[in-house]
Amino acid sequence: MFKFHGAEMIGIIPKFAQFLKDSVDNLRSGISKNSLMFLNEFFQGDHCSHGDEKSEAVSCVIETVMPSVLIKTNYEKVFISKEAKAVMTGSIKKCSHVELLNVLLHCPQHKILALHENIYGFVGLFTQAANHEFFDLGNKSDSHK
Repeated sequence: MFKFHGAEMIGIIPKFAQFLKDSVDNLRSGISKNSLMFLNEFFQGDHCSHGDEKSEAVSCVIETVMPSVLIKTNYEKVFISKEAKAVMTGSIKKCSHVELLNVLLHCPQHKILALHENIYGFVGLFTQAANHEFFDLGNKSDSHK
């Protein structure tokens, strides 16, 4: 859907984000998988750049939906966890938004060891995929003192 109607979807995605989160959290595995497949397609688009209205839409999706996706990476149904891992990997490789790093570092299900293993892998992937300027922001403020 997003592949063919991306421009129209960017405008409504902030309103659609809560519905997407509810769909990812849905107990019906077919609904959950379809929403994960949509998110995978969403993060493959060229709208993940910073500094425009598209970036705000991506940030909204990350903040609203990605905590649920992260939890689904450790789900008992393998086809759901596999799709959730694909969404996380695709989003990390395509979008190095600080909101995505916040999701990884502030996961609400912090007592699940297998989820921690997934998070560590995703943080490592984030550090590999992120632009060097992303990490240099802190150093620039220190150099002006």
